[in-house]
Amino acid sequence: MRIFIQSPNINSRHGGIRVINEWANRLTDLGHSVILFNQAGPVRCDWMHIKCKIVNTHSLLIKSDCLIVTSPHGGYLLSKDQPKKKFIFLQMLEHLFNPNNKRLEAECFSLYRSEYPLISISQWNIRQLRTIHQRKGTIHYVGNGVNLEDFPISEKPKDGKVILLESPEPTNLSKDVDRIATKAGMYFKNKGYTIKGFGLKRPIDNFFDEFIIAPNLHQLNRLYEEATIMIKATKYDARSTSPLEAMTKGTVTVRGIIEGDDDLNEQNSYRTGYDLDKVIDAANFALNEHSDRQKKAENALLYVQTYTWDYWMNKINEILTA
Repeated sequence: MRIFIQSPNINSRHGGIRVINEWANRLTDLGHSVILFNQAGPVRCDWMHIKCKIVNTHSLLIKSDCLIVTSPHGGYLLSKDQPKKKFIFLQMLEHLFNPNNKRLEAECFSLYRSEYPLISISQWNIRQLRTIHQRKGTIHYVGNGVNLEDFPISEKPKDGKVILLESPEPTNLSKDVDRIATKAGMYFKNKGYTIKGFGLKRPIDNFFDEFIIAPNLHQLNRLYEEATIMIKATKYDARSTSPLEAMTKGTVTVRGIIEGDDDLNEQNSYRTGYDLDKVIDAANFALNEHSDRQKKAENALLYVQTYTWDYWMNKINEILTA
């Protein structure tokens, strides 16, 4: 099948774009002829190897058998006559990124209520689509895997001294606007722990022993391997990729969140509400109760090796080819 995948920007180094790129590569591996449409322009990816053809126009859409729209910015493609088979891959309720942006909100709501089948990675997103946005159309539920070539399994022992903060500086209004991860990091820094971090935006507070902006694969794997725990806090997420990547190193996530991250449960992580005291308490427990943390680390390693990209792509391929 000839599959045309729209992406807002294949060179944006965050988890959602990695997932889109992984879809393109893995659908290619399954024998499909995939075209990746980069709306941002460049026809090469500067941080991931892309196996399929990359284009910066939608001129080849008419010759395709299937369209996958991955963001509200590509919603206009659904109005094209061809191809007849169309899907929406929804990674997040993106109107929450900036509730004051009425144009984005209108694009998002149009996508949420579209007649075309929608593929979601989040149960709470699905509940919102059905109840708040009154979506009547088909919804399929899938998850994400981890590229175990890019993030190889490692069981290197932890020294118990390093705490990793993932994207502590908020980039939109659904993220860590109260800077809970940053405040927790400062708390543990004052207790003598080594605090490292990474993200697309440098934090305002300069207490980190190391902070890397848009780290490469080598740097990411090193940070995950060094960390005893990772602290990640956001108000809302659909399904984050970094906690899964950290699992490949047996690094357990302390997760402050209101809604989201279906992969994280009481067996493989420390979930709390979006609350500073609860995050600090959970992190303290994780750091001091070695046997409990070790059990979660073992479960995390098992989880990420069970719910692989092969596991999910077989389900995704069945949805697309039905």
